[in-house]
Amino acid sequence: MWALGRSADAFHYIDGFAGAGLYEGRYPGSPLIALTLLSKQRLPWSVSFVEADIKLFQQLAKAVHEHPTKAGIFDKPFIQHGEFTQFVQEILSRGIYSQFKRVATFAFIDPCGASGVRMSDIARLLSQDYGECLLFWNYDGINRWLGGAQAGTHSTAGVVDLFGDEALVREALAICLKMPPDKERLLRDLFIRAVSTKSGARFVLPFRFEAKGSERTSHYLIHCSNHGLAFKIMKDVMDSASSGDEGAFEFLNDADTSYQMGMFRPQFEKARAEILAQLTKETTPVRVFTDDWTRRPHDLISSVAYKRILLELEEAGEIQVLSKDGTEPMPAKRRPKRLGKATLGDDYLLRLTTTR
Repeated sequence: MWALGRSADAFHYIDGFAGAGLYEGRYPGSPLIALTLLSKQRLPWSVSFVEADIKLFQQLAKAVHEHPTKAGIFDKPFIQHGEFTQFVQEILSRGIYSQFKRVATFAFIDPCGASGVRMSDIARLLSQDYGECLLFWNYDGINRWLGGAQAGTHSTAGVVDLFGDEALVREALAICLKMPPDKERLLRDLFIRAVSTKSGARFVLPFRFEAKGSERTSHYLIHCSNHGLAFKIMKDVMDSASSGDEGAFEFLNDADTSYQMGMFRPQFEKARAEILAQLTKETTPVRVFTDDWTRRPHDLISSVAYKRILLELEEAGEIQVLSKDGTEPMPAKRRPKRLGKATLGDDYLLRLTTTR
């Protein structure tokens, strides 16, 4: 949502499973954090909160009402008790959409389990001109649900809603039946395919969380959008939050960077080869790699990671950095430093070294 702020006229933050708002009387949940952040930006904004648990809903309503910072709010917060799916149409028909043509819509969909989320609702959210969705994908819960469906103790209706297609759920059940060693990867990739084909999302970015105290996946946060800039910025956010090995987009509770599962690790060697191939053709600005390439739907490498790769190629003598007008070399020792290391501005030019 912040990524699209330069293009939008207003913001709308949606929290489909909002919780209590405030925990232990002092720890803010996502609704209050959103209120604080929205109050600090310049555009008008709205918020919509839905919570199914009556006790949590009552605490949420009280916490939102008592929250002090509502500067710039366009209308009264929309707070409803019930299932998120009940209110999607009403939420997307709010007055902010008729008042402003370009509303940056960000939906946080964070169910406790695997139920209560429909792919059709994700599609409706992303159909907004500036729509984004951050989805909590509960791998543990979905795995248990599919196992229950196999055993005949669970209906597949909810998981069909989530995947958006009965045929895809049959594929998921077949994966579970075979129990391959890469089951998680197969189920994850199947869901990513579902998001891409059934919601219309052009850009899908997963962030893996490890279960506390064990080397297994707890859940993913999956960012879905149709905007290259939102995709680019979310990759940088995930990159900065990652505690796994380089380029992994994952959070390990014990920060054990020696643990490697090979999940969604960008192919850095492939990226290096692609960069060198590009420079074989022509001298190229840094921003082509850090801005243009990072907006490609298939590219999971962040702009920060691209700069790391470029600096490594420079250090290895593979490429040369030129001034912004291309008239003279700009080696690391001549460029500004940050934390003792040379920086690499987007306006510098790059070429292959003549000795390569």
